[in-house]
Amino acid sequence: MPTRQKKLLSLVLIGLVLATVQAPFSSHANKAAASSSQPQGFSPFAIEVSQDGQYAYLGFDLSEVILKVRLTDLAIVAAADLSAYFPIECEHIALDASEKKLFVYTPTWRKLLVLDTETMALIHTIDDYDLFGMFRSQFSSCLITWAGGSTVQFIDTDTYAVTTHTNDDHYFLKIQEHKDAPSKWYVAFQGLPGGQGPLTVGLYDHVAKSLSNSVTLPLQSAGEGVFDFRVLPNGQKAYVATIGGYYPDYHAYGWLYAVDLVTKQVKAV
Repeated sequence: MPTRQKKLLSLVLIGLVLATVQAPFSSHANKAAASSSQPQGFSPFAIEVSQDGQYAYLGFDLSEVILKVRLTDLAIVAAADLSAYFPIECEHIALDASEKKLFVYTPTWRKLLVLDTETMALIHTIDDYDLFGMFRSQFSSCLITWAGGSTVQFIDTDTYAVTTHTNDDHYFLKIQEHKDAPSKWYVAFQGLPGGQGPLTVGLYDHVAKSLSNSVTLPLQSAGEGVFDFRVLPNGQKAYVATIGGYYPDYHAYGWLYAVDLVTKQVKAV
């Protein structure tokens, strides 16, 4: 089985294990979980996997514990006790390039918490921070974050310095780095103000502030929002998952758009 498939299978198994049984904690993880005064809600939401595929870091929407899981046997080998930040509502986590630091975002407190991945101890906080998406750049020692507006922020993972890029014509919703060009991103965005314009995807050069290969999507309902966005490595096709609303029983519905960035054709499922 290819390594990527093994990783995906391992992540599925993690979800099943944590959802159905209480996995055996290491002594450190037991101590961290026991110290919390709040119930532990095991509903994995944010997942980050080490480059060698040995460990996964799990964040939760309902629990303030961040877990480090060994993928070979699904053992929880360490945990970060972040009970001071309950409810953490963790939806975004990212490793730095050295994989010695784990960045954990809590929207409740508007903070980025930085953990030591060996001890899972809290070593730094970045306060008064908003984000809607976050990932580690493949080209430099920084995280790229955005908060669903016209500004994209770069966090130096060594110094924690924050720099910004702003384009008042774009309301950035999703970003994916180009595999070869450091200055280029694949983006899903709407126009300003307030992101009320048409939903467009394309290749954006954040140095030149120029857009190419752009396609505007024919949305299926009013108020449709972007849930996820991916572009194939060859840059020819993009896929956009949207959420359109909720049924009376609160189940969500939406669409998947397949966008050909060469022919400009769009198919909605």
